[in-house]
Amino acid sequence: MVLIQRMENLMPLNKLCDEMDSFLDAIVSKSPFDLSLPSVCKRAFPAVNVWQDDNRLIIETEVPGFAMSDIEVQLIDNTLTIQGCRSESQSENIDYVRRERAVGGFSRELRLPVEVDTEKVEASLSNGVLTITLPKAPSVMPKKIEIKRS
Repeated sequence: MVLIQRMENLMPLNKLCDEMDSFLDAIVSKSPFDLSLPSVCKRAFPAVNVWQDDNRLIIETEVPGFAMSDIEVQLIDNTLTIQGCRSESQSENIDYVRRERAVGGFSRELRLPVEVDTEKVEASLSNGVLTITLPKAPSVMPKKIEIKRS
C-alpha cells in the first residue's frame, strides 16, 4: 500500500537541495577538470521579498556583511538592478579550514510590475537588510471617481 502524505512545509526539500549542492561542490572541487556544473537547487543571491500596497512597492533584500558603499541600486526602464561586491580579506598567512562566505560581485535584476515615480525612490540599509521603497507613479494609482447626480 502506498501512502501519500501532503507536505505541510518544504523544509525537507530545502535540506535535500542543500545536501545535493554540497555533494556536487565536493565532486567539482576534487576534479582536475573545469566541470562548472550549475546547481539545480542554488537560490538567487541576494534573496528578495517584494510586496505592494495601493501607493508603493517595497523590496527587501538580505545583504549581510555589506556596507552601503559596497552596494549600488539602479532603476532603468522599470527594471531595478541591485549590485554589490564583497572583497577578500587582506590578512596575510591565512590557511582556511572552511570557507563558505563568497567574495566577489553579485547582480540581481527585478522587473517591476507597475510604473514607479523614479524621483521619490528611497533605499536604506539596516542590520544587513536593504529596503527599497518605490512609490507608484500617479498614472497607476487608484483613483476615486466621483458620481454626479444627473
